Amino acid sequence: MRKILTTLLVLVALGAAAQSAMADDPAAYSSDSSGDNMIGRQCETPFRDGVPGQYGAWGNYVDGCTVVLECPAGRTCVAEAQGWMQTNTWDDDGVGDRVTMNSRLSVHDDSGMIWRHDVSCEGAELCIAPDTTTLTGGQRAQVQCNGVRESVAGHTAQATCVLRLKLS
Repeated sequence: MRKILTTLLVLVALGAAAQSAMADDPAAYSSDSSGDNMIGRQCETPFRDGVPGQYGAWGNYVDGCTVVLECPAGRTCVAEAQGWMQTNTWDDDGVGDRVTMNSRLSVHDDSGMIWRHDVSCEGAELCIAPDTTTLTGGQRAQVQCNGVRESVAGHTAQATCVLRLKLS
């Protein structure tokens, strides 16, 4: 009995350690766009307080969201990603609450992740973290973003991830 309990505890611990680091806001909403030789997808979270110090954050951690698009077979695509973080007090004067954003652009194929790159930004009220890469038909681009806002009572922040594939 003791051996079974120990084995179960080890399996539970390993399972917890193997969980994805992605923390997506379940209330995030997505929208799609398309144009001449372009497809796009964007997700936004609602404005949130965030969680003070979560994951070692310097302020209030705000869960983000994830978008994925596939490059059509027989095409080459340039993936353009942007993650941004903005506060509910954004007024374009650049003197408001401090925000930071981390945006991860990755490329996947049927065997798994084949490339990834993280980009971060910092700003007052708003910051934008852009990135780009090229993929071939059948590969998927994914952008995941989250951020941190200054802990100011009554203020909130929103994370947005945008992914566009330019088709050639």
